[in-house]
Amino acid sequence: MGNLQSFAQYIASCHDVVSATEARLLDLQSRYEAFYQEVSSVREQELAQLAWEISRRRGALPEGLDAALSRAKEQAERDLDARLAELKKAHDELAASAEQARKTSADLEAEARQRNVDLDAKEEALKARNEQLLQGIAAYNARIREMGSGFGFLLNLPRMRALQAKRKRLDDEHENVAARIDRVRAEWARREQSYCTRQDELRQEWTDLRTKATAVQAKIDHLLATRATVVVRTALERVLFELFPSAPQQGDNLRCPRCGFGNPTSNRFCQYCALRLQADRPDLEGSLPEIAELNYHFKRFSEGMRACQELIALVRGLRCGLEAFAKSIDSMLGNENRYPLPKLRIDVPQVCADYSRNFDVLRNAVEERAAHPTELARMAEQASQQLSQKNLQGYFERMGQELSAQASSQWG
Repeated sequence: MGNLQSFAQYIASCHDVVSATEARLLDLQSRYEAFYQEVSSVREQELAQLAWEISRRRGALPEGLDAALSRAKEQAERDLDARLAELKKAHDELAASAEQARKTSADLEAEARQRNVDLDAKEEALKARNEQLLQGIAAYNARIREMGSGFGFLLNLPRMRALQAKRKRLDDEHENVAARIDRVRAEWARREQSYCTRQDELRQEWTDLRTKATAVQAKIDHLLATRATVVVRTALERVLFELFPSAPQQGDNLRCPRCGFGNPTSNRFCQYCALRLQADRPDLEGSLPEIAELNYHFKRFSEGMRACQELIALVRGLRCGLEAFAKSIDSMLGNENRYPLPKLRIDVPQVCADYSRNFDVLRNAVEERAAHPTELARMAEQASQQLSQKNLQGYFERMGQELSAQASSQWG
């Protein structure tokens, strides 16, 4: 019967295998990207050579190439017209939206002005009434002071009380008018802030929409200005980039000076790294098979990079899962050493030990046989089945259940 320490060692061993696999895949990805960039560059050079040769010999091209280019050109014209129509529609929609934002802003400004006129009139009326009240209060105060001077206080007391009552009503109304003026000014501030915020939003919306519309119009103008070149280039790419060589012949008489891979003497580029093995032929008859072979390498390096990315994501997720599980075991080991607990007796579930052999299989395959992108693509498909999210989730859940069950039964 094993223990927590041996369980932790098992997880660490799996982590080492997975980390080594990830490192190898990252190296392959970097290599494939470098080869892909190289192939793309050479492919563009071949396309430029062929474009010149084809334009020079148009009407006398071999093996129906003239007809294929004519058909491709017609299709390129239709596709470009469709693209221009899409861009024109997008531009008009953006321009219309921008105009709507401008109109909304103008309407909002007019509405704000009208509201401001109303509030201004309301405030002016209240301020006028407030001035009248202040004058009235001042008049009452003066009369009360006059009537209250000397012995007049005793004689005029009843009248003074009546005046004080009237002044009190004016005081109350004055307080009410002052409060209403404050509310009007607060409404001014609220509306001003709301108006400014909304106007800022509309101005930003208009700017964004006009910028996008301008960018779309620039694309339209560029396509219209370069229409002839775009059509010819598109037709050439469609015809020439669809050329693929027949299956490579067997043989390893020609060793690649860069990677050492064996190639038949007929190969123009290395089957593995796509390094040029024969001198470039700038003529039409030589460039056609060269670009066909380059198309083959371009496609497989594209597939190889995609397969690498899929495997890296899968392996990286597995590594993170193992690291998280290792932390859980470390925590249990800490409790085992910190508290008076018996040493936990536990084994890695056999089904998990058996499943983790897939990790070794993938590492060995990547180390030994993943030199060719097509092989890596095949392995990626197999790995996605064996190391699917459902299978990995079951793997970790089964180990977690075993840890919980043994801890509960032995530690209580």
